[in-house]
Amino acid sequence: MDPAVARSFLQYDRQANTSQVLNNYDQETTDFYRWKVAYTQTELSELLSRRSGIDFGEIMALIPVKRGESGRIIELKIVGTKQTVIVGKELEIRKWLSESHLYSSAFVVDTSELINDIPQHFTLTGAGWVMAWDFARLVQRSWGKKVISTIRS
Repeated sequence: MDPAVARSFLQYDRQANTSQVLNNYDQETTDFYRWKVAYTQTELSELLSRRSGIDFGEIMALIPVKRGESGRIIELKIVGTKQTVIVGKELEIRKWLSESHLYSSAFVVDTSELINDIPQHFTLTGAGWVMAWDFARLVQRSWGKKVISTIRS
């Protein structure tokens, strides 16, 4: 998937497009569908060292090498001052970048506050693990509303 398309997809405003179809109680849980995780340089480098067993040094970049059609990262290049590694499994990517696991590997990475060309902050903005299930519910409800309005006509 093209990086620009992935970014656009991951920044899609679910709230604006589902409020017509979902009941209020279905809109209450929003953190699974669109989420953000922020790390400082120290937090990320320590997390990656602990979760992967690899000392990357300071993290210079997290680069999606390959994405699936759904936007999920299949291969992620982790560039450190000591080592660079390409992680080639979605579950490993999710495991390495969180104390438990990320909701999904469908995310984009933004960095900020460069010091000597090394980012001091990383923000992962992603699309959650309920996307397929959520989408199926939306289609069913949307289709159901159309059928009911057709029957009433």
